[in-house]
Amino acid sequence: MSRRPGLLALLLLLSAIATSAALNLAFTLPLLLLGLSLLAFSQVWWLRRWKSARDGTLILGMTAVMAGLAFSAVNAARSGWFDALKPRPSVPVRPPAPVATRKDGDQASQKPVPKPMQQVLVIDEPGKHVADYGTSASEGAWVSGPEESLGYRYRNGLQPLKAKLLGQTSGRTIYDVVYSFDERGNRASSQPSDPLAQPLVVFLGGSFMFGEGLNDQETLPSLFSMAAGRPVVNAGMHGYGTHQAYRLLDDPVTYQKRIGDQPVDLAVYRMIGDHANRASGRYSWDRHGPCYQLSAEGKPQYQGSFLRCGKRWGFHNAASNILQTLSNSAEPFTRDMAQTWDRALTERRNQRRHFELIVGMRAKAVARGADFIVVNETLSPARTPAADGRYGCSVDQQSVDFGNGLRALGVKVLDTHQVLSLEQCYEGTWITPGDGHPSAAANRQLARVLAEELKLSPRFGQ
Repeated sequence: MSRRPGLLALLLLLSAIATSAALNLAFTLPLLLLGLSLLAFSQVWWLRRWKSARDGTLILGMTAVMAGLAFSAVNAARSGWFDALKPRPSVPVRPPAPVATRKDGDQASQKPVPKPMQQVLVIDEPGKHVADYGTSASEGAWVSGPEESLGYRYRNGLQPLKAKLLGQTSGRTIYDVVYSFDERGNRASSQPSDPLAQPLVVFLGGSFMFGEGLNDQETLPSLFSMAAGRPVVNAGMHGYGTHQAYRLLDDPVTYQKRIGDQPVDLAVYRMIGDHANRASGRYSWDRHGPCYQLSAEGKPQYQGSFLRCGKRWGFHNAASNILQTLSNSAEPFTRDMAQTWDRALTERRNQRRHFELIVGMRAKAVARGADFIVVNETLSPARTPAADGRYGCSVDQQSVDFGNGLRALGVKVLDTHQVLSLEQCYEGTWITPGDGHPSAAANRQLARVLAEELKLSPRFGQ
């Protein structure tokens, strides 16, 4: 009888460890089981001899149980488990336009005014992919692993992928497009009639450059090709950051596979603020991505994949590694909390690496005989409108300051807020409503300005 509490405590402790490892949980069920284990352990006969130790174990156990229940409730709420208890919100519709009433003396033969159609408003809701992209139908479309220099990529010669995103609550179609690819696994782009007659223009970046939610001819590289009459390569990819853009220019083998032998006279990198975090290896989708650390001289040095360079020493690195592990938890509250703390701990170092990678990109481009420019996403529009139908929109001063720092070192930077008007941003012109990625209209404006401004460059004019 006296050994049963100890055996129960051991089983509960093992269960806590098993659930944490198998279910990727941290502060919900594992913490609850740990608390129960401590409560059972407090009843072991030999611990009862020391009242202070027994009371301390009881208090720790009760605290862990209460904390586990609290974290479970918070995470369940964040996961939407309690949504069934809430009244289902009705989808708002635009009110019908006022119709002028006919007075008694008006002609009876006047044509009736057609009944206005109800237009569904854009609401803040999660999206659901229902076509090839983002579903099981696209399995095998890309390859990833430590042998991939960029971490992951689309397969060479991939067949077109349909991409359709619906709002989970309203069922509204957010976008319905097709992604096509060239023989090297890059996003297909519009090209001039003789693409081999002139040097290439290479476009680098993440989903903004790839053209998430847009057809092939609506991406920035395609619209630039139409405006400037230049052949282009769209090497952008969902989830890519500064490190992949730099790696593509840095590694001769990767450059040859994605770009080839055709001369390049311009490289364009489309930057968003989150690229600094991506280059730190924070995100789970990029575990095999290229890891760059800064040398004592402040120059980027390739360290292999993030999995290889993740074993680092020191308090900040150890704390960051723990927080990055928690940021991949299946518990949404735990995941968000860990990501917030990790950003606070590593933001300055990530920004410096981000900065040096971009400066290094310019040097790599120049070494290949190409000019280099950064499209700096300084405009921050909301992806859904407010109650009055207008979209929140502001200029990100931190991004502006970052761009000014690059200019001070001779890097050409095009701030998007200098090209895209705030008034049209309030109207939702520059994004795909409900998704938040740049619209074809935004890309068209940027392509026109890029084509006009870069014709002044000596390299571009040759």
